[in-house]
Amino acid sequence: MLFSSCEKDSQVDDIIEMHGQVTPVGDVQETGTTTIIGVSGGTIQSADGHLHLTIPAGAVTENTSFSVQHISNTNIAGVGEAYRLLPHGTHFSAPITVSFAYDTADFEGTPISAVGIAFQDDKGIWQGSGAIHDPIANTLSVSTTHFSDWSLFKSFAINPVSASVEPGKSLTLNVVNCMSDEDLIPPVPGVEKPIGPQHSATTKYIKEWKLGDEGVLKANGAEADYTAPATMPSKNPVAVSVSLKGPGNGQYLLVSNIYIGGEGITFRIDNGPWRRGTIPQGGVVEAAGFQNLDAVIEPLSAGDAYGALSLKWSGYPSGGI
Repeated sequence: MLFSSCEKDSQVDDIIEMHGQVTPVGDVQETGTTTIIGVSGGTIQSADGHLHLTIPAGAVTENTSFSVQHISNTNIAGVGEAYRLLPHGTHFSAPITVSFAYDTADFEGTPISAVGIAFQDDKGIWQGSGAIHDPIANTLSVSTTHFSDWSLFKSFAINPVSASVEPGKSLTLNVVNCMSDEDLIPPVPGVEKPIGPQHSATTKYIKEWKLGDEGVLKANGAEADYTAPATMPSKNPVAVSVSLKGPGNGQYLLVSNIYIGGEGITFRIDNGPWRRGTIPQGGVVEAAGFQNLDAVIEPLSAGDAYGALSLKWSGYPSGGI
């Protein structure tokens, strides 16, 4: 739908900002786990062990079938997997504890204090709140009296958190606020706020951009342009960080790791010269459960190819650069 005036556009933006972003319902990825829990309470966890439910005594008045299903994560600020908790929509007499086990790699570049737990409401909007952090067990937990679809989320982040750029080329980084308002503060336990749409963080929260290694960084508020050196740097990847102003004297650090190199495999041995292996399109081949990636090696400067490189690993790659 098109609007004929800036005033109307502003009104629409205000509505989106106030209520968050509607997203599709996630698709079921597996049958999940199911167990019967009665008035005395009990526990259930997802098949992968990443989500754990604790149902206290008195939460239900009769034997009830509880299920945890792995679903696609439609949370625009979501981190990792999402789960559907059943019986969906049921309200319980006592709060149930929802706990997510996490790996610190899940929040690469973002402080754990910026991570919370969210559920999708009946309007399709993800509602996020802070969580209780157990640094020993590596869990984040919230209490709830109802079931829905759930996931971890980042309330603010640096984009991209990791990237690759060719020597001499540039890349734009941006600090984004994933909540529906302008407050760039960590999520508070027990306080629900709508998520999305993502937008650039307000400049008043940006304290300082820093470049830890080679290249040039030019900052402008919530954005910064990084230009890679003309040749491969001595340290790869290059770290770009931005410190944010938190409540009171609080400060938060976001880090992006930028790999400098051309398309293909770039490597060196014992700090020798950098070599690059060019990879033909569709070069990953699976055989007997292993992945093979073959490349023709060439100098980084002009010259003829003089060798080949083959990488082999077990299992399917989960992603990355």
